[in-house]
Amino acid sequence: MKQTDFAQYLKKYIRIYLPGIKVCSSRTIEEYDRVFKLFIYFLDEYEKIDALKFTMRLFNKELIEKFLFYLEKERNCSNKTINHRHSVINSFCKFVCREAPSLMFQLQAIIGIPYRKEIQEFRSYATPEGISLILSQIQTCTKTGIRDLAMFSFMYDTGCRVSELCDMKPKNLRLVSSPIVYITGKGGKCRTVPLQQKDVKILEKYMKMYNLNKTNTNESYLFPNHNGYRITRQSVGRILKEYITKARAINPELIPEKFSCHSLRHSSAMALVQAHANIIYIRDFLGHSSINTTDVYLRGDNPIKREAVKSALNIISPEIEDKKWKKNGILDWLENFNT
Repeated sequence: MKQTDFAQYLKKYIRIYLPGIKVCSSRTIEEYDRVFKLFIYFLDEYEKIDALKFTMRLFNKELIEKFLFYLEKERNCSNKTINHRHSVINSFCKFVCREAPSLMFQLQAIIGIPYRKEIQEFRSYATPEGISLILSQIQTCTKTGIRDLAMFSFMYDTGCRVSELCDMKPKNLRLVSSPIVYITGKGGKCRTVPLQQKDVKILEKYMKMYNLNKTNTNESYLFPNHNGYRITRQSVGRILKEYITKARAINPELIPEKFSCHSLRHSSAMALVQAHANIIYIRDFLGHSSINTTDVYLRGDNPIKREAVKSALNIISPEIEDKKWKKNGILDWLENFNT
């Protein structure tokens, strides 16, 4: 079957331009690829357009606006997520403009679609008591339970992103003498995070059980799926959701209504804030490129802020005296005003 021009441009964009010219990480390329998979699904299921026959002639402003609307209404995406996927589409448009200048006018209309206003959302997190409740739902008498405990304890105590967890390999761990883990984050940036001794014990037990403590397994994934391949973010999320549901049934006050894998990372950050950790350390712990990103954790509702406000603004106000007012002429008049 003859390839359409859309298929040809998309192939060159994903396989050549992103890794070779933009030098994007494999994780970024995977994310961009996922956006176009979603777009192709949208074409098939909602526009009834055969993706195999889709051409650049049909790739226009009206269609992209429908796609963005689909993300909002059908997939319940936030404005931040919609804007991210919109930016991927725009990046592809700019690439095609260089490859085929004759399409520039058509593609400029897509690039001109305004981004949505992003509202700073509350970052859901749980207290250490809430995290303990979630972890206590894991049945550690089973092999799978040991894996789950190692996985979610590791996520919380290192503050890693779920994508970083999925990419983690045994070679990234140093479990002897000042245990640490080397984490490769966004943009290929590496950071070193210390491991607590209790985590080391859990990891050692888990790795021995799954034969991941041998030299020839250094390049294996630390938390593989049942087939031994890289576990997906969706799978990690589904597993965590089971334990969250159980924990919330026991004590809903400790588990926020919206809680996900990324909430574990927020919970780690807030625990550090409440332990008075230096914000520079928190930035490095989370792998943020700018302290402005980390600063959002200091603006949330937390005990430190409450105590600071209480100690700084605790002005002693006089008590309001509770006494019965004697009626006088004006009070009598007001009392009878509506009668």
